Amino acid sequence: MRLSERNYLHNYSKGLSPSAAFKFLIDEDQSLNVFAMSSFFENESWNFFEKPIGNRIEPITEEEHPIEFQTMLQKILEANVHPFALRIGHIGEQYTSGDNVASSEVNIPYEIQFTSKIAKEFDASKEYNSDGE
Repeated sequence: MRLSERNYLHNYSKGLSPSAAFKFLIDEDQSLNVFAMSSFFENESWNFFEKPIGNRIEPITEEEHPIEFQTMLQKILEANVHPFALRIGHIGEQYTSGDNVASSEVNIPYEIQFTSKIAKEFDASKEYNSDGE
């Protein structure tokens, strides 16, 4: 499991863009991966765990984000017809040995969401170093 900041942070960042990645190892084959995030946009919080992280996120709408809708979303649609939900069923189609699981035995949820039980223990405001940066 990897927890990471999805965007580049800079002086004008308003908050974090949390993401998570999970790697499922398969003997003598490429690993299977699942990626999750909280949003396409940065949160207005510096608490990494404040918002749920999942494989399904709120869609970008033309009314709320006209520029992103015309640019980023159109580019994403070239690669994925379902850009607001990432497939996770592939992790249940193989055993770690590499053998296939019978389709009647595959039981994978449609959506995963990660929430922190200790999110309230972290401050949502930005931390500064001794130089005020």
